[in-house]
Amino acid sequence: LVMLLATGDVKSFVRSFLFIRKKNVERSQLFSSLYAVKLAIVSFLLGGAVFTVFDTIYILGTMSEPAKGLAVTLLTTLYGMLYALFLLPVKYKLESKMEAMDA
Repeated sequence: LVMLLATGDVKSFVRSFLFIRKKNVERSQLFSSLYAVKLAIVSFLLGGAVFTVFDTIYILGTMSEPAKGLAVTLLTTLYGMLYALFLLPVKYKLESKMEAMDA
């Protein structure tokens, strides 16, 4: 969300869910929505990885038994991957619409 807000692509991201059902979509709007979805996927994956590293460093530095805490730190990576997985069908649907416009 922070990356989408920073780039100003929140509106395009929200519209991408509407565009997968619409028949007639302008190419520029479709392109900006596809870009926003790709940005969200990358942000989820990288954000999950970065927070996992931060959590791991914190757990290793503060806990006497870090093994239990390390299992919890991997949850942020899992959540990032799940959100990215949720967005993949949207991304592929938008890409197929772009290819149909080119044909």
